[in-house]
Amino acid sequence: MHLEFPRNEFDACRKLAESDNRKRMDVWIVSHRAGSAGTNNLSLVKGKKTHMIVLQNGSIYTAPSGRYRTGFWEGGMQHFASISMYIDGKPSDALFRKYVRKLHCTYRDYGDAERLDFIQYDASPLCLAVRSGGLHEVTFKIQPSHYKMWPDEEAATGYTFISEGESHIIQSSFASTRYIARGEAARVEYDGRLLTVTFPNCREATLIVCPGSSGETDLDFERHIGFHEKAAETCVLTTPDFAFNKAFLWAKHDILEFYSESEFGNGFYAGFPEFSWFFGRDGEWMSLAAAECGLASLASEHLKTLYLASRNGRIPHELPLTDKNRSNAIYRVGKNDVPTMYMSIDSTPLWIISQVNLSRWTGVPPPVEEISQAVEFCRSCDTDGDGLIENRFSDGLIGWPESWADRRDGACIDINSWWLESLREYSALTGNGKELLEKCKLNFDRKFFRDNGDGFSVVDSVHEGKPRFIKSAMEIVPAIYAQGPRYSELVRMMGGEDMVVGWGLRSMSSTDPMYDRGYHTGQVWPLMTGWFVLAAYNNDMPEHGFRELSTFPMLSFYSPDPGRINEVYSSECITPTGQFAQGWSSSLYVQCIIEGLFGLKPDGRPGKEGLSGCRPSLPKGWKAMALRNVEYHGDHFDIKVTQDGVKISKRK
Repeated sequence: MHLEFPRNEFDACRKLAESDNRKRMDVWIVSHRAGSAGTNNLSLVKGKKTHMIVLQNGSIYTAPSGRYRTGFWEGGMQHFASISMYIDGKPSDALFRKYVRKLHCTYRDYGDAERLDFIQYDASPLCLAVRSGGLHEVTFKIQPSHYKMWPDEEAATGYTFISEGESHIIQSSFASTRYIARGEAARVEYDGRLLTVTFPNCREATLIVCPGSSGETDLDFERHIGFHEKAAETCVLTTPDFAFNKAFLWAKHDILEFYSESEFGNGFYAGFPEFSWFFGRDGEWMSLAAAECGLASLASEHLKTLYLASRNGRIPHELPLTDKNRSNAIYRVGKNDVPTMYMSIDSTPLWIISQVNLSRWTGVPPPVEEISQAVEFCRSCDTDGDGLIENRFSDGLIGWPESWADRRDGACIDINSWWLESLREYSALTGNGKELLEKCKLNFDRKFFRDNGDGFSVVDSVHEGKPRFIKSAMEIVPAIYAQGPRYSELVRMMGGEDMVVGWGLRSMSSTDPMYDRGYHTGQVWPLMTGWFVLAAYNNDMPEHGFRELSTFPMLSFYSPDPGRINEVYSSECITPTGQFAQGWSSSLYVQCIIEGLFGLKPDGRPGKEGLSGCRPSLPKGWKAMALRNVEYHGDHFDIKVTQDGVKISKRK
């Protein structure tokens, strides 16, 4: 296994400082100061097949946990749970000075020693390269762990250590892991619990960790860099605001980075460290953005994986990377356990919308037969014949929000907004379902809106004829797709102080009796902020849209792992919670820039408006903005918006 030592990369990273965060598009830097908490933040390196999550200081100390996927993993198998580094016997944590995140690697400065971590995009091995300015002894202590992820959660009970030349293998009944240490007089030892790799006189050394399924690979660092730069070269945003541009690049890169290949299919992991496997609606939102920003082939793979795991058109909610027990994965809602594989009713209409959007951008005909099956499954969820589909908690048919889904049996406003949109797309695609679409739209308006002389009120859900008035972010969803005075008023209502804080949209109004600042009952989700942005731009309310769109770059720069956008944030202060890296938080920013700010919603059908239908909203104070190298129907275009209008030019 050949790897040329990346000296130039070390030299470049060593020169960087935190001030470069506001100057350089391609890097994020965290300088560690005595007493600061930065060393405790998580960091990710990832390829298509494997990933490693450690702290920014380069260490991690954890017990095996199937849902909390820190350490080093290939698919659903953990290969080590903990790793620590020592320099002349001193823990590197205490010597840690600087962390750099680039598109293709992470770097750490420990004073007289420095380390570069990467996983080649198309290979499994993890590479830890170390350089020292003097003859320092560098030691890694690793806790091997062959552990199957949730819901299996099985751990190997015994390990065997085998040395074969430069390969040192930890083997169990589950798996094998190969460690290759390259450096002068390198030593590898195993005491039954910890693997110790020592480089006694370390100037340049490399530790390569290979899952047993990975074969011999020539690791090409330059080619690896080129893969990651695809995100930098396709669909490039240029505005007067550097933060907007940089956050957009890194949001696109999250989509690229989260794409994963496994023996169970290919697609987008939802988030890290607890949701690093395939999800339905998470990956569908990511697929919508991927199709629009030049990563359509990745979206196609994710949607294909979901369909192959579907059941009679019912698209799955999540697909753990295990060889058994997928259907036995359980989610606790209140006092009830719900099987999770197919539990999200909204996965199916969102899959239809995503498939049509993919076709719209690529020009490739959508899979009509598969879409028809998905439509028929949705129709089977209409129990009272009114055209609307109903959640049924007892059957595992639930939607948002999961933590109080047992209180939302019946027809819900968000679920039926996606159902209506999927019916519109299906009807336009096939010419079928027009009568159902009209009935559904009529009953949607009757059930979910209550008009009166002073305005209107919105119904969250209806069960057995009884409406529930719960004010939450779910109620903004219909305005993403529909236009008119009612929906403009809905945007204004959802943009009030009870819903909006300075960093996004609360999941629930602070005036609602259920509000308790909880995960689904008040915390701020960038996902839902994105819904609001799309709804505002769709209803010609760009000031409202731009105000909330601006929260995305703010959160990107504020992030403990700079450039990431967390899953959720406290509703009372800008404190990140949940996953430190969440796919749909990033993808909604991409989608809001393309569909909202630039108004790019091409029909994609012959004879219909393509990119020429661009309806941008240039923010006040901006003289121009542009999207360069936008991929549409296999061609590439540059779109420039000025105060004088829009210019679209095809690239040669």
